[in-house]
Amino acid sequence: MTFAQKKYGWQLWRQLLGGAFLSLMATTGVAWADAAEDAYQEGARLAKTGVLKQALDEFDKAIRLKPTYAEAYSARGTIRNALVQNERAIQDFDEAIRLNPRYAMAYYNRANVYMDIGQFDKALKDYSEMIALEPTNAEALYNRSLVQLLLARGEAAADARSYLELKGWKDERALYVVLIGYVGYRHGKQDDEARKLLTEAKEKANTGVWPYPILRYLHGEIEIAALLDLALDDDKKTEAQTYAGIDLALSGKPQEAVPHLVWVKDHGNKAFIEYILAATEFNRMPVPTKEPTATTP
Repeated sequence: MTFAQKKYGWQLWRQLLGGAFLSLMATTGVAWADAAEDAYQEGARLAKTGVLKQALDEFDKAIRLKPTYAEAYSARGTIRNALVQNERAIQDFDEAIRLNPRYAMAYYNRANVYMDIGQFDKALKDYSEMIALEPTNAEALYNRSLVQLLLARGEAAADARSYLELKGWKDERALYVVLIGYVGYRHGKQDDEARKLLTEAKEKANTGVWPYPILRYLHGEIEIAALLDLALDDDKKTEAQTYAGIDLALSGKPQEAVPHLVWVKDHGNKAFIEYILAATEFNRMPVPTKEPTATTP
């Protein structure tokens, strides 16, 4: 599974399956109608239905017919990313950017691949290029905030704030963005700002849905045991254990943090970004003499 298919963020793959690829011609200024465009459109249609290898053949054809077709290189790179052909995907995005250095989505797509192979610094650079070209692209801001978090950078909070300004506090991901901002502020040693963000969420966000109980825990309103009682399935437990573990680690309590992170490693949903966040935080911690037992909800 690629990052583009994981819960929250890395949105291009969802756009591909949702049909945005089919409208790409109208949004990128490609107006010529010829065999290369026909092949591109057929590739987009096949990609939408999940027939990826045949879609790849059509994008190959479009590129053979039109070697300067930047959009076809980017589309082929996205398919190769989905097929876990990551090095070749990067080569396609490199070529798309060489052909059109202002091709924002090519930077975005290449960043997704860098995330898949764990090259977070390169992913951060590409998301930043995308945002420089499209400053109000909320998905790019969201993805960059996640990269910042993986790199333990306080700048995650600024990206989270920018996302909330663009999408609003009632957005379906708003509470998760608050969690990103909170951890970002903690990484940046801005604990007062972290608490202010939680207070603001209590006033503006939807407090009746998950993951608001995690915010309540971080705000000191409930204990960890109560939070885990409210996490009724492994998906919610993955999130609760991750943010509890990270918060404890940032509070200088590594021995208390590790069991929560170990639970995620052993039992968490690997399709969630929290799984990677927990693993990354665990790897940053001092190596214990004996791995502790996971905290049982």
